[in-house]
Amino acid sequence: MSVKFNNKRPSHDLEAGDDDEHHELQPKGGKEAPSAPKVRQTPGQYIRSAPGRVKDSFSKDCCLGCMKDNLKVLLLILAIFAGTALGFGLRAQGFHLVPRKVMYVSFIGDVFLNMLKIVILPLIVSSLVSGLAALESQTSGKIGARAVIYYFTTTVMAVILGIALVEIIRPGDVGKRHANGTAIPQVASSPTEPTTTVDTFLDLIRNMFPPNLVEATFKQHKTALLPPKGFNSSWFPNDTGTLPDYSGFIIESKKIDGINIMGLVVFSILFGITISRLGEKGKPLKLFFDSLNEVTMSIVGTIMWLAPLGITFLVAGQVLKVEDFGAMLEQLGMYFGTVLLGLLLHAFIVLPAIFFAFTRHNPYTYIVGSMQAFATGFATSSSSATLPITIRCVEEKNGVDPRISRFVLPVGSTINMDGTALYEAVACLFIAQTQNVPMDFGKIVAVR
Repeated sequence: MSVKFNNKRPSHDLEAGDDDEHHELQPKGGKEAPSAPKVRQTPGQYIRSAPGRVKDSFSKDCCLGCMKDNLKVLLLILAIFAGTALGFGLRAQGFHLVPRKVMYVSFIGDVFLNMLKIVILPLIVSSLVSGLAALESQTSGKIGARAVIYYFTTTVMAVILGIALVEIIRPGDVGKRHANGTAIPQVASSPTEPTTTVDTFLDLIRNMFPPNLVEATFKQHKTALLPPKGFNSSWFPNDTGTLPDYSGFIIESKKIDGINIMGLVVFSILFGITISRLGEKGKPLKLFFDSLNEVTMSIVGTIMWLAPLGITFLVAGQVLKVEDFGAMLEQLGMYFGTVLLGLLLHAFIVLPAIFFAFTRHNPYTYIVGSMQAFATGFATSSSSATLPITIRCVEEKNGVDPRISRFVLPVGSTINMDGTALYEAVACLFIAQTQNVPMDFGKIVAVR
């Protein structure tokens, strides 16, 4: 997938003495002299030239400018640490034992999260329609195909990385016994709602084409499996390693709360492509969605100035909601470590390698430009809630063409779940290891 960068040099007013020099550099006919071809550096040359670049660019003004440009990022990082410290400080005062006090601490963070979520709907629709309306239908088709291939490839790579780590580290085999040799009692898992892979896939397709566009803004379709009369609870997942049989269950369609993002994304894509094909007839609608997108992004910018306060109390509330850190680390410490290691490797090794292979740009410079989105995603645990900040980062900090970012990012926030794929791969094998269920290659492929 190609990414366009706006590497425009800032224009400065020419002084009186520079005007003649400027004209001398131009050949006859008013045409500018062809610039020398850029020579791409190899990774080794780029690394060896780093000290010289740092020496040339390091100055007091540069440092002050860098801090000013990244003020929001620094405030968000400080808010995460402040929230963690506040949470542990309040735990020491016994706040976690009183649910009402926990609710009071989390109140400001919940309000901030709701402020982010309220702009998701207008942002997704306006950004997709605005971005696609500015592209030719053939161009949008190419970008869409490349985006889907990229999403599928990175998801598969995340799953493979997760499986490899869980088989190497084997977190499920750690902590089964106490130091004195006695077995640690396993906590019984609560029954979950029955579902099948086929039903989940069909629900995804159904949600892509909602019958009511207004209903899609607050409801999703879900297939529910109800046990027949006289059936006991033996359909719950068991410890034998065999999958439950749902063939005799009653199939029921129901609506659940939540924005049907897939349906809105598909409709917005079709709407934007149609406006692009209509040309002048669709220009009024294009201008309307362009204006709506600019207004929404301006609102997001205002909300982000409240982010440090909201994230501080959001993180503090999450710390208070954990019942027992010691028990959690004893039972899930290795599992948590395995997932975290996989996420770090995928985010800072695998994806940057793909970025560098296709763009020949420094991937970590791009990551630094997106740190505000990283910090917000870490605090909110929601890719949809982080979408407004992500769009601002890639367009304003990293110079990505808005026509591409406003098409690719809303779709990616819905279907590109590398972290979830890695986490689920580790979770499946972790549970199998804790229950001593052997998993050969065929079973691993079947589970994924």
